[in-house]
Amino acid sequence: MSKFIVLPTPLGEGIFKTFYIWVAGLSRRDLTFGYDPIKSLPYAELDIRDLTKQAVRLFKQEFDFMTELARVPIVRGRAPGTDEFVLSKIGVSLPSGRGKDFRRKVIEKMIELVSKGDLSEELSLDKCLIDVKRGRSLIIRIGLGKVKLPSIVRTEVFYETGRFGLLRDLGKGRPSLGLVSIEGPVATFAVTLLTVMLCEIALEEDNRLLCTIDVNPGTSLPSVAIGSLLAPIKKIIRWLRRSGIGTYAEDFDLIRLAMLFELYSLAKDRLTWPEFRATQIKCHLISSTGRRFLKTLEFTIPLQQVFVLDKSLEIMFEEPGRRTAFANSLAHTLIGVARLDKLQTRMKITMPVIARMRTAIKNVSYAVLEGNVKVALDHLYILSRFLREEDFTSSLVSGIAASIRGEAKASDVSLTVEDVRKKVGTVMRNLRELCQVVV
Repeated sequence: MSKFIVLPTPLGEGIFKTFYIWVAGLSRRDLTFGYDPIKSLPYAELDIRDLTKQAVRLFKQEFDFMTELARVPIVRGRAPGTDEFVLSKIGVSLPSGRGKDFRRKVIEKMIELVSKGDLSEELSLDKCLIDVKRGRSLIIRIGLGKVKLPSIVRTEVFYETGRFGLLRDLGKGRPSLGLVSIEGPVATFAVTLLTVMLCEIALEEDNRLLCTIDVNPGTSLPSVAIGSLLAPIKKIIRWLRRSGIGTYAEDFDLIRLAMLFELYSLAKDRLTWPEFRATQIKCHLISSTGRRFLKTLEFTIPLQQVFVLDKSLEIMFEEPGRRTAFANSLAHTLIGVARLDKLQTRMKITMPVIARMRTAIKNVSYAVLEGNVKVALDHLYILSRFLREEDFTSSLVSGIAASIRGEAKASDVSLTVEDVRKKVGTVMRNLRELCQVVV
């Protein structure tokens, strides 16, 4: 069993863990996460001989999935500190092009750089260290290379120099902020950038939404469990990409709840396994500002909530099929409301009914998750009043239809206009049947 470094930064940890989970799923290997107190570094333990070969295989296999979006999460330009400058110093030039064409060429270039490296050696925990120097630099060194890693995992991190100079403990002086420098071989730069693009859900203006998988230290994931985890997560990413919500940030709880109910409807029998009790899905909203990336929002979905949701829905529905159908309908409704909310923000108009519907559908979702039937029924009564307003209902139907089409495309299923209409009808019928309980 080999131990490989997990980058100890807020976003880097999620990116590296997600990379190892994908590789373990592809190579059908068990995976364990731990922490080395001597090196002060987290690690992933994986029985694999040629990590480079498996990484190249992974990115080639997911090439189409990664090229669905446009733009690349790098800082361009020849100024010192930019990703383009860092690559140019080692003789690597970025390809020409724009949009999806540029992204496709960059992915091909990064795969080529990965193939020329030795990730089994470069990412080995034995070859990594944290170096705290006098002054303002804390260096995390991966392998023997000195190439600064992509800005998106590097510029979000600062540290307080007082913590390392004992100023905080002694109460003397005022701690100042220093930048963390993360350096490694060029293949590590490439694999980090490729994994970031693998995790991207949506891009919009200067914002990008990422989805990573987090696993607590000391947790082991058997290979059979990893395969059951990756399939629904990939479907959810593709579903959100195609549902038209973009990097919606007006109310992240809508997206978090929609993802939870969709996870339940896709794979509740597998995601309730004990192996996933210490596993979470994390979503990060990253904003690019000049030469920096800043995390502006983050939310977490513990997979244990899938188990909790299943037990809560048992209180409301005896039949497993009805529980799955209701969860799916609720997921589509949440996305439909998010689309309406996003639309009114873009158009710079305010529709009070959308805000009230958003609150009501969230409260219904919370009550269902907690298994609180009384509270759920109270809010379903409010929901039933909104569904009587024809103008609002027609707008909601449009949002639900987009979510249904996105779900179908995520599974590579073609739907006719009539198919979509029938599925929208099923969602609305499920909502109205619930509301009739309290009317």
